[in-house]
Amino acid sequence: MVLEPYGIDVSTDLIARVTDAVLEKFSEWQNRPLGDTYSIVNFNSIRVKFREAGAVTARAVYLAIGIHKTEHKSVLGLWLGAHECAKFGLSVLRELKMRGL
Repeated sequence: MVLEPYGIDVSTDLIARVTDAVLEKFSEWQNRPLGDTYSIVNFNSIRVKFREAGAVTARAVYLAIGIHKTEHKSVLGLWLGAHECAKFGLSVLRELKMRGL
């Protein structure tokens, strides 16, 4: 997997440990309070193909970007949905509201 394109051989154990560490930090970031006021929130999704259990499936990745009144942009969060649908999008917007947006 990594050996061919990069010439580096790493164990599956190392990949699992790094993934676990990254997912923990991602979860902390994803659930952080949103105390700032944003003038604009851009909310959209894109379909991305994933390999799961040996099969390739398309999933929806939702992205929320807040634009502060100083024009500073912040990624407010990323969410992975089974597909693009209004019900899932509404649940994400409710989550952002609960986090203080």
